[in-house]
Amino acid sequence: MICITGPPKSGKTTICAELNRKGIECISAVSIAESLDCLDDGIVDIDCMNDKMRLFPRVIEGHFSHLLKCDYVIILKNDPGTLEDRMKLAGYSREKIAENIEASQIEIFRSEALDALPAGRIVTCDLSGKNISEAVSAVMNKIIEVETLTVKR
Repeated sequence: MICITGPPKSGKTTICAELNRKGIECISAVSIAESLDCLDDGIVDIDCMNDKMRLFPRVIEGHFSHLLKCDYVIILKNDPGTLEDRMKLAGYSREKIAENIEASQIEIFRSEALDALPAGRIVTCDLSGKNISEAVSAVMNKIIEVETLTVKR
């Protein structure tokens, strides 16, 4: 299973929808958590998900997906200005925006993913300055790259 992660408003959900349109199965981690009854008052129980997941989709997206039993993790990266603009449009508080940008800058997603996977199974996909079509192509290339690594094993 390939897990696409990154800060809020980095493009995970949009890219997942586009991947589905292109024939690459991609499912929201929140949807899976809901279907497995691993969501309580909006808080995801990662242990519950890891215990209950039996069928693993090809690709899963979510800001916590890298905490699941992933074979590979793709971290979406954007420039801080773009993230800030998107979060402002979505109504995030100034504090939440600062927190999310800091998490991205200190590479918290990579750090957390390294707790479960070797560095060679974690890749970053920089989407800075890319339009949606370019971003989807970049992520698709990363998916092909990591799937090629799986075949070589």
